Amino acid sequence: MTELDDLLTPPLQTQRFGDYFGGITSGCNVNGYPKHDFIHVEGHEANRRLPLHVPFAGRDVCIPGVYRATHERNLLSIEFMVRGQTAFRQDGHSFLVKENEIMIAQPLCDTVWGTVPPGESEKVVVALSGSLLGEIVRKLGLNNTHHMVLPRPAMILKKMEDICAALAAPERDSSAINAAAYELLIRLSDEHEHADQPEALREAMAMIEERLHSSLKLEELVLQCGQSESSLRRIFNEHMGCSPIAYYLRRKIRFSQNLLCNANLSVKEISYNLGYRDPLYFSAQFKRATGMSPSEYREQYNSGLEDPIGPLQD
Repeated sequence: MTELDDLLTPPLQTQRFGDYFGGITSGCNVNGYPKHDFIHVEGHEANRRLPLHVPFAGRDVCIPGVYRATHERNLLSIEFMVRGQTAFRQDGHSFLVKENEIMIAQPLCDTVWGTVPPGESEKVVVALSGSLLGEIVRKLGLNNTHHMVLPRPAMILKKMEDICAALAAPERDSSAINAAAYELLIRLSDEHEHADQPEALREAMAMIEERLHSSLKLEELVLQCGQSESSLRRIFNEHMGCSPIAYYLRRKIRFSQNLLCNANLSVKEISYNLGYRDPLYFSAQFKRATGMSPSEYREQYNSGLEDPIGPLQD
């Protein structure tokens, strides 16, 4: 038995914990650990009917000896390792999750984790549920993902901390929180897909993702990446098949499509969310790229067509 397997072996004394997400959660606490600082959302059962929902999020601190096992839990948990290390097993695959890495506890999977000696471990956790959770995770290519080494960990951590802060706000905006959760999944999907790309391209793409809610000029990308304009254009054409600004506009449209299909936001709210001052201008850009208006796209998706359109037109 390897050291990792030893850390994932159930202690002699475990107890069963209550779980309102179905399934079974058991484990072992040590000296008052784990210490959870989670914000829970009331009315979880009703909110599960939403396409995507954040039932809780926050921080989790553990020490060696703490152990958890879950079985058939109807929940997806994204867990960012801020410090320390955790041994993690899911669907027969074992991982050592280190600082700035992520483990994803998939819904309805057998999952085991335990803190690695010698010191404390700390995670930021965002839990997700919802009627379309499985479909969304599958479409984004994250359904078989257990452990991620992130090219841009600071960006992912900020997204998760922003969700935690929004949940803790005195006036909670549930629609905005659920939209931010979808955006987090999109970012994770992008990280997974583009992990082996050139650093300059990753830096440019990170800036593009951060600026989807506002405007962006090519000069800003050039300055961010330390590349000449011609070099940056060449990198994008080689790896993405388009110019940097065309890719930026394409990402805006793709993100708006995701919101139209999976968030309870109006077309006007989505246009403002993406930094458009005029919803009519947003609708015109959307139609030029997709061949239909935002409302028509949403209607076709809701009618049962999984992918109403083909490639976007630049």
